[in-house]
Amino acid sequence: MTMAQDTSVAVAGIADAVDASLLVAEYHPGVGAIINQHGFNLLWIGTFTLVGAVFIWKASAMAILMTAIVGWVTDVGYFIFIDLGGFANFFPGTVMTIVSTAAVILSFWVYFAALKPGASGTRPLRRRRTPPSTELKYPNRTRVAGLAQSEGRGASGSAIRHTMVCGIAATRAKAVARLPSER
Repeated sequence: MTMAQDTSVAVAGIADAVDASLLVAEYHPGVGAIINQHGFNLLWIGTFTLVGAVFIWKASAMAILMTAIVGWVTDVGYFIFIDLGGFANFFPGTVMTIVSTAAVILSFWVYFAALKPGASGTRPLRRRRTPPSTELKYPNRTRVAGLAQSEGRGASGSAIRHTMVCGIAATRAKAVARLPSER
């Protein structure tokens, strides 16, 4: 919002505890540029923390650390220079600093609680993908190995071993099936 507004309105919006009539002035264009740079920084920091929230949800310790560094330190700077200076009201400024601090503490608390052995009710820290069952996905492994070779990719070692085992099992099954008829 600070980038789209006049400098006087933007300054009055940031320092909302100060009477707006005291901030109405003709500011130097350099002041407007600093306010626009401030607005741009808030835009990219907000975007970064929003994307970081998705990775925090997936239990990434690096996302917790990076989001805390970028987002929370920005709020600490706001708290020190704007809130403690008396230029902002308690709501929304100080409340947002309290919320971001609580979010950082809660994220680290949940992450480290999940590391404890025997932690119940927590998601695993790293999701391991189990490969799909090859028997269900490729019932005819011989055909798959043949297709891989015909496409010029070559058959993988596991495909060849699987084909050999299936071929041996099929040969034994045929032999067993013939035995009762020969008796």
